[in-house]
Amino acid sequence: MQLENQKVFIENERVHLTLHQFNILWMLLKRKGDIVPRSEIIKTVWEGVFVEERTCDCHVSKLNKAIKEANIKVNGWAGNGYIAMLKSN
Repeated sequence: MQLENQKVFIENERVHLTLHQFNILWMLLKRKGDIVPRSEIIKTVWEGVFVEERTCDCHVSKLNKAIKEANIKVNGWAGNGYIAMLKSN
């Protein structure tokens, strides 16, 4: 990840993410191994803007599709948060 210009690369190929997807991924990777509550993701990523929980879920789903070739996956946790985890082989 290149934070300064918000770019993500997988095996030297650029992965095109929206700003929200990038921010969600960065937030989860900073807290690797921790469950991050959906409400915290919404508050941080959509700062000051009201969004439905489903909006966050849709962005995470699209994020997972975009990073499918990476060795990480964003998993939902008990319906209330997300965690970035290594994929099992």
